[in-house]
Amino acid sequence: MPDALLPAGRWVCEHVAPSPLDAGLASRAARDFTGQLLRRWGLLVLSEDAAVIVSELVTNALRHGLRDLSGAAAAQVELIWWLRAGEVTCMVTDPGTEPPVMAPTDPLAEAGRGLHVVEALSETWGWTRLEGCRKAVWATLPVPA
Repeated sequence: MPDALLPAGRWVCEHVAPSPLDAGLASRAARDFTGQLLRRWGLLVLSEDAAVIVSELVTNALRHGLRDLSGAAAAQVELIWWLRAGEVTCMVTDPGTEPPVMAPTDPLAEAGRGLHVVEALSETWGWTRLEGCRKAVWATLPVPA
């Protein structure tokens, strides 16, 4: 499992694009926002992998990060994309305090593969605790030369 701490200097970035998410349409809104952003940044080549990663991270935030919270807390799920030289990073924050856990693979299960998919598609992924009893789960994709 990735370390819970962010590598030093990783989050010094050139471009930041945050987007708060509505729980009812969160996954679709996250994919749409991601596609528009990558188009604006000239990185459409990353759009398919990025759409899957963002869908998995947002779904996990809503399913696990809001588990013991009221519906009003859903507004606290946020998607942030960062672009820096050589990589883009997708980060999804939520008010949950439990770390993300990779479920054992079960070929018959209908769910539980999200972090395995994120790990397979991303260059690296991890999570960190944030101030105010929040966490962020992130994944990076390399920017093609």
